[in-house]
Amino acid sequence: MTLGADDPEALLDVARQFARRSRFEHAASVLSAASLIAPTNAHVWVMLSDMHVRMNRTSAAIACLHRVLDILPGHPEMTRRLCDLLINAGRPDEAAGIAVIALTDHPAEVELRMTAANALAQANRHEEALPHLEYAAAARPDRHEPRLFQALLRLESGDLAKAWPDFVARFDGHPEQAPSAEVPIWDGGDFAGRTLMITAEGGHGDNIWGLRFLPDVKARGGTVIYRTGKSLEALVNGVAGIDRISTTGDAPPADLCCPILSLPQCLGVTKADQYPPADFAPPALDPALDALLSRAGERLKVGLIWSGSETYGANHLRAARLEDLLPLTEVSGVQFYSLQKGRPQAQLRDSGYADIVIETSDLDFAQTAALVARLDLVIMTDSAVAHLAGSLGTPVWVLLHRRPYWYFGRQGGDCPWYPSMRLFRQDSPGGWAPVVEKVRKALLDRTNA
Repeated sequence: MTLGADDPEALLDVARQFARRSRFEHAASVLSAASLIAPTNAHVWVMLSDMHVRMNRTSAAIACLHRVLDILPGHPEMTRRLCDLLINAGRPDEAAGIAVIALTDHPAEVELRMTAANALAQANRHEEALPHLEYAAAARPDRHEPRLFQALLRLESGDLAKAWPDFVARFDGHPEQAPSAEVPIWDGGDFAGRTLMITAEGGHGDNIWGLRFLPDVKARGGTVIYRTGKSLEALVNGVAGIDRISTTGDAPPADLCCPILSLPQCLGVTKADQYPPADFAPPALDPALDALLSRAGERLKVGLIWSGSETYGANHLRAARLEDLLPLTEVSGVQFYSLQKGRPQAQLRDSGYADIVIETSDLDFAQTAALVARLDLVIMTDSAVAHLAGSLGTPVWVLLHRRPYWYFGRQGGDCPWYPSMRLFRQDSPGGWAPVVEKVRKALLDRTNA
């Protein structure tokens, strides 16, 4: 593409040298000088925007890209860059408007369609996003992203029947997770006299959610093997519909296989209330944990979790910090227990609140289930324990970021998959304080009831 005349190549070369050495401030200074010499050179403004992004100066980066689009109105790639910055800055409506206008001149730009769909979805304008995804999927059948995005939007809205066929596109982006071609994929039919292996996929929460379908699977045939990792083995032992548990390192022969998140399509699931959560039988509670619970006396026993697994790429969006939840500790009549796992546990140890929030150590899922079953309430951000508490029937209040995963739907305070779950949603990205205040008032109502 042509990005403008009178290109001050010498200054651009100097800026590139600084950038390669991560001296972004120096590069920006050189580019600022270049912008005075050649104010209509889009190359300069594009690189200057990049330098501001590297230095976390989002507003300056956005302003530079607006300069680029003044020079090159509607340029698809530059429009996409600008929209991505606006979305990340929590301004999806603005991004959607810019993308849709650019599409009037570039209607065949598939990537711009995807950007527009993302912005519209982030702005909770889901029905407007779907036509862009449908166009992109038809124009680029080799791309899995439009199909998967369509599926997720439909799952959020509860349009399950239309969503499942496109939900299989999740494997196109992660072929290493796709089922083996050596064993036929189960299609939902009768498999009497044969062995069906259900394979774990996704995160722990996905698998806990998916276990609800196994009794119906079992009713359609012979032997059901559930293949999972060691971390869930003790928890799922005895779950209805499983004849045998296989750990990841053990691969017994099977006639058929099916990933656990493909079961809803095989079974023709159209409504969440068709399948109640799996019925877990937690083990006996460790005596040390029982002693910790006894410290609550007559107070309400409430578990706290503020972060999910840090290996999940979007955890920074769904997670809070312990300090965000500390206003809850001002409510009298409550004893809090930290159920937090992993590195974020250190936030409690460093907070000075260890006498207010009792740490329960990094428990496995089976002991976590035993503890959660004894609590009066769990308050948490999105993680696998939400699925566990919901399955156990323990009241669980989940604090959700602006764009939570599809299980929680788009709006409302209830989760169709878990009757004991109550949802508290962000009104704006990253805004935990208003959410925590709603939870604090709800907790006050609970203790005063």
